[in-house]
Amino acid sequence: MFAAIVGSNIQKIVGADQDVIGFDPRGIHATTPRADCYSFPDDSSSDPPSYDEEDYVRGDYHRFLWANSGREIGIVNSSSVALQKLDIRARAVTSLCQTKDELYGDDSILKYVNTPNVARDMLSIIDAWDEWTSTLNEKSEDLDVLVEIEDERSSVFNDDYSVLDTKGKLVFWGFSYGVSSNSQACY
Repeated sequence: MFAAIVGSNIQKIVGADQDVIGFDPRGIHATTPRADCYSFPDDSSSDPPSYDEEDYVRGDYHRFLWANSGREIGIVNSSSVALQKLDIRARAVTSLCQTKDELYGDDSILKYVNTPNVARDMLSIIDAWDEWTSTLNEKSEDLDVLVEIEDERSSVFNDDYSVLDTKGKLVFWGFSYGVSSNSQACY
C-alpha cells in the first residue's frame, strides 16, 4: 500500500526510469501466517495449536500496552539510561517470541522470519519482475505502451545523465512503519 501511495514521489527522487515495488517482509503486517509474538491461542486450543486459534484482539491490546509503557524511555541517546532500558525491553520481547516459537515447535513461522529468508524473497521478487517485464517486450499488443513509457522516461533525462540498468539487480530503499522505529534504510 505504501508504494502505491508514495511511489510517484519516490520516482521523482530516484528517477522515472526506476520501478518502485512494495512488499511486506515475512511475518510483517498483512503476510500470512502472521508472526505475532503478542498473540497466543487460548487454553482450549488444539495440541499443537493453530495460528487460526490465536486471540489477535488480545495480542494487539498487549502490543499497544507494551509500546505505550515504553514511551517515556525515548530514543537510544535521549538519556543516560535509555540504551539500557531499550536493551532490557528488546530482550523481553525476544523472550516472548522464544516462548511462542517453542509453543509451535516445528510448525513455528518464526524460524522463517529472518534476514536471509527476506533477502531471498527480495531476490525472487526481482527475478519474477524481470521475467514479467521481459514478457511485455515479447507481446506485440503491449509494444505501444512500452514505447510510450520509454519515451516518457527518456524525456526526463538529458545528455548529462545515464539511465541506471537494474535488470537482475536489487536496489533497495526501505521504509519502516514499526511501532518502535521510524527509520529508513538504503542499500
